[in-house]
Amino acid sequence: MVLINKTIIIFLSLLVGFAAGIFVPLELGILEDYKSGEDVAQTVLETYQKSNPNAELNILSVDEVNDLYRIRISTGGEEGTYQTVYATKDGNKISQEVLDLEEINMLIDRRIDFFDCLRENNVRIFGAIEAEDTEVAQASLLQLQILGGTEHLDNIYIDCSGRKEECAEEGISNLPSLVFRGEVLHGVTQYEWFEENVGCTL
Repeated sequence: MVLINKTIIIFLSLLVGFAAGIFVPLELGILEDYKSGEDVAQTVLETYQKSNPNAELNILSVDEVNDLYRIRISTGGEEGTYQTVYATKDGNKISQEVLDLEEINMLIDRRIDFFDCLRENNVRIFGAIEAEDTEVAQASLLQLQILGGTEHLDNIYIDCSGRKEECAEEGISNLPSLVFRGEVLHGVTQYEWFEENVGCTL
């Protein structure tokens, strides 16, 4: 009896199907080394139990979401809290969060529009993240965090680290500061201020 490789059988089945004009459905599990949701969930549970030997962990549910297994694990306690874990169907990789690319791109576009709005309204922000004064450096970092980092901030954010005289010529005596319509505002500016006074929104 001649043993034929499973991959060859699948390939031949596809050829026959295409030649006959018939679509041959195949379970992905044949082509990929997929495992059942219950098996993957059990592996995940055992891994979590290994790192938390004293915790009472149980599998609450397993379902499929976007080609992944979504596994809810009870972490015990009086409130009956649980943790959600996403696992690949081969059981090799897990993540506690799945991000939607379309949503991410939308948020990025809105952030770029926000900065374009600040730029069009000639808003300038001065800071010094490398200042010797720790409070100035921390406040400048906080201002950048409120704005979401330094990306897309060209012509908006000016770092005065090592450029005190140049920034002083702009009327900046304290850092961080903001200049808008000739007025200088000292201190960290919250997002709401940009929305209410400049009209730029995220």
